[in-house]
Amino acid sequence: MAAVDIHGHCVPRAFLDEVVALQPFGVRAEAHVGRYLVTMPGRETLRPVAGVMLDGPDRWEWMARQGLTHQIVGPWLDIQGQELPARDGAQWARLLNDALAQLAADTTLPGEPPRLSAYATLHLADAGLAADELHRAVGDLGLRGAMIPATLPSGSLSEPRYDTLWAAAVELGAPIMVHATTQSPATELLARYPSLRGLFARHVEASLVTAELIVSGVLDRFPQLRFIAVHGGGLLPYQAGRFDNDTRDARGRTDGPRDPSEILASLYYDTVLMTKTAIRFLIDYAGPDRVMAGSDFGAAPAERGGVSVSGAIVAAQAGPAVTAAILHGTAERVFGLNLHRL
Repeated sequence: MAAVDIHGHCVPRAFLDEVVALQPFGVRAEAHVGRYLVTMPGRETLRPVAGVMLDGPDRWEWMARQGLTHQIVGPWLDIQGQELPARDGAQWARLLNDALAQLAADTTLPGEPPRLSAYATLHLADAGLAADELHRAVGDLGLRGAMIPATLPSGSLSEPRYDTLWAAAVELGAPIMVHATTQSPATELLARYPSLRGLFARHVEASLVTAELIVSGVLDRFPQLRFIAVHGGGLLPYQAGRFDNDTRDARGRTDGPRDPSEILASLYYDTVLMTKTAIRFLIDYAGPDRVMAGSDFGAAPAERGGVSVSGAIVAAQAGPAVTAAILHGTAERVFGLNLHRL
């Protein structure tokens, strides 16, 4: 059976080698025995880009063990260069997108469907330039949507200026995955719990930003936006009733035409939950037409042992038709894939 992982990460080696050689826009990179150290202008060096974050045989071997036939990847969020000035950042995003499109083409074996698709990187300092790049990435390069950071160097995704981007995504039918970065307000929130920041900060950040997009009216203004809530939606599906209750006024009405729970039911979710019990709850909550297999592959230098992406979905015992939808059917529809004809 075909199986699609909609939540992977990858930074092409060819892209990093080009950065090492050319240092575009003042970005520096050094290669050290299978790992790359990248430094944005005026910033501290990022944690190494290495291991399974890079393209290579480790990814294919892992996919084969997991029974995955296709993976949709975006680069590590910290390397998207959101700190760069708008024009430089837009060009940096173009370089990343070109490299990912080339990687998807280069890793397609003769006579077989592609093993990789990619999300576009969008530099978000200028929403108009981001919308233009989304059009280019999807229309010209064949990328499948965009993976964008939940936290920006300044401002918020809930600001009206980003309506240009949401409108472009709706026009293109391009899914948008909002993903937390390593450093974020949630990281600072959990500063008193350093051993738990890696476990919880990103889930908290993505949950807060998704909730902000709901209460600010963005997801009401763009009900056709294919918005993907990562890590199974974080805490939001579990707290949907409380979300409704705490946003109602004394008359029992919320600010928007839809309750938060109604909006949450219209979003898409990945299965980066790692247990059959949690996945079954998500299936029962959102339905198989809103849930897709995901791994977060590349998030750690070496992939976690004992985690079975497709196995956990099968073990949730939601029935053959539902299982097939989550493993591949919903992803084929949402991302415009056809694994039999790619």
